Amino acid sequence: MSRTATSMTAGLAALSQGQDQEAIQIFETFCQNAVPNSREHLQAQMHLAKIYQNVGQHEQSIALCQQLSTCTNAQVQIWAQQVLKSLGVTESLEKGLEQVEEEMELETAE
Repeated sequence: MSRTATSMTAGLAALSQGQDQEAIQIFETFCQNAVPNSREHLQAQMHLAKIYQNVGQHEQSIALCQQLSTCTNAQVQIWAQQVLKSLGVTESLEKGLEQVEEEMELETAE
């Protein structure tokens, strides 16, 4: 088994045992050493984003999902956008846009 596969397996094992902080450390280290945008790198980032979300580290999850939403893999983009939506990011962006539009309408009406 390669070192990459071993690290991924260790992260998944920690995750399945409910050891979220250990899984975070393993996947963060894995991501630092993996080939950017490789299949394994993207998988590790996706696991990290979900773990961050599950432990309440929403800002880290949002930052990672925003990064993943711009990668070249369409499936990963869709997944990241769904997680962002579940974290309320899309909703808050839409509310911000609505507020700007309302302010523009008020300025135009004056």
